[in-house]
Amino acid sequence: MIIYVPDDIVARLNTQLKDMPERIPEVLRKTINNTAKRGRKSIVRHTREKYTLKYASKQIKEASEYESARGKKFQATITIKGHPEPLIDFNVRKNGKKVSASARVLQTSSLTKLTTTDENGKVLKAFVQNVTNEDKNGRITHHVGVFRRLTKKEREKQKEHYEEEGKGRGKKAKEVKKNAMKQLYSTSIPQMVKNDKVYPSIEKDIKEELRKNLDKHIAAVMEGL
Repeated sequence: MIIYVPDDIVARLNTQLKDMPERIPEVLRKTINNTAKRGRKSIVRHTREKYTLKYASKQIKEASEYESARGKKFQATITIKGHPEPLIDFNVRKNGKKVSASARVLQTSSLTKLTTTDENGKVLKAFVQNVTNEDKNGRITHHVGVFRRLTKKEREKQKEHYEEEGKGRGKKAKEVKKNAMKQLYSTSIPQMVKNDKVYPSIEKDIKEELRKNLDKHIAAVMEGL
């Protein structure tokens, strides 16, 4: 997301500060940087309005990089990166003994049971579980996620992946057990922001904020006279 002052506004700025051209770059940079800061807050607000992401403020901040306008560079850049978010980070209802876990990703949706059917017609229900992992250094970590068992087709695909991974390294393919499971994920933060019901609102906020900040900084220069 690149924030800059459009040509028509630059023309107005040049007209209003024609007697002080040396102040124009300063006004441009301040306008752009103030707008970019508000833009980041707008991204969080509109994303939270659309999605049930629990820790939107923290997660969007961690997923975003910000480069301000400085020197002769009259634009600020907000870059948002990320992978699909674990489903547990959204609105999730735990499973019961006979009931699958349910999830709601969009604020306007209702909770949906998370089930799939395997090749034999068996219904595989999702469940919330605390998983323990051990890394190569023996460190133990725990994390809670939404999981479900793999279908036969998914197990075969995973086995092929292990076989391909082991080629040339002399490693045997890992065994994929019948009770193997996978963690469930939803959309990524960049995709949430890019949603056609989120991004236009952010863009509108930025345009309004840009004009408001420009007027404020022009007024400050004029008052300084």
